[in-house]
Amino acid sequence: MALRGSGRIPAATRDRIQQIAARIGYQQDPVMQSLAAQRSRCSGLHREPRIVFVTNRWSTDELGTGVFLREFADGVRHQAELMGCACDLLPVDGEKPGHAEIERQLDPAQTDGIIIGAFDPQLPGLDLDWSRYAVVKIDSAFMLPDVTLVANDQLQIARAAFYNACRLGYRRIGMAVGQAEEESTRSLYSAGSYVAREELQIPDVPILYLREHQDDPLASARRLVNWAREHRLQIVLSSWSSIRDLLGAGGLQVPRDIACMCLCLNAPDPALAGVIQHHFVVGQKAAEALALLIMRRKRGLATPSATTYVVGTWQDGASAPPCGLRQP
Repeated sequence: MALRGSGRIPAATRDRIQQIAARIGYQQDPVMQSLAAQRSRCSGLHREPRIVFVTNRWSTDELGTGVFLREFADGVRHQAELMGCACDLLPVDGEKPGHAEIERQLDPAQTDGIIIGAFDPQLPGLDLDWSRYAVVKIDSAFMLPDVTLVANDQLQIARAAFYNACRLGYRRIGMAVGQAEEESTRSLYSAGSYVAREELQIPDVPILYLREHQDDPLASARRLVNWAREHRLQIVLSSWSSIRDLLGAGGLQVPRDIACMCLCLNAPDPALAGVIQHHFVVGQKAAEALALLIMRRKRGLATPSATTYVVGTWQDGASAPPCGLRQP
């Protein structure tokens, strides 16, 4: 982009790169320039391609409140810029916006692709004339349109947590997941739990579904602790990063009274065991998939649609020490 003189690169950086290129004798390949020009003519684009990251999880005044959502958006934006695409963020908050208003904000004449960014199924959705755009979804498996999907592999993540809990000596394992996460992923956390229990031959414990929009934190803490005590759990696996605090608010100290693991760590945390989900990478892969659709002039519903899952990375932590080492 710097060698093309793109205005999206800071002037100082652009000049420095151009000076380095001149010093080492770099010359642009005329064959590659010809191919790029031909691609632009074939695609019908006479401007920088534009993609829009749309989500219903944040408000305009609170852009990027959720860490995982900010990582998704940052990954999309980073990869888009590497590929020479403009990238904008569009929150659709409040009451369900009208079709005409969203189309006006998107400006279809200037928008080539849309990334549906991890929509919350319990908040207003989105209804557009999808035939006008290339479309990729991040999570949001529950909603139309049925298009290319990029997501964290929640089934693998749940299985990894169960296997590591057993490795550490735990047998009475419970899983508490957010109801919204279950809906948006088509119950992949639950599926991973059922598969792991069958494979590991460990006692069956009903899944607890945490209700972010219905319960206040104290009510969630009470439900969580009552469930843990009822089933005599040794450890709780949860998609909520606040799991340790919720258990503490309900009167159970971690790891003295009970251990816990988080299924959705955003970064390594020595205090909290669990699985790191690579949200930034998911955003990058979503942008790559969308750019390919734009380049191939694929608009609307791709047939057949494809799904890419990004596996998580296990992280040991103080919240889940080996079972025999926990203090009574």
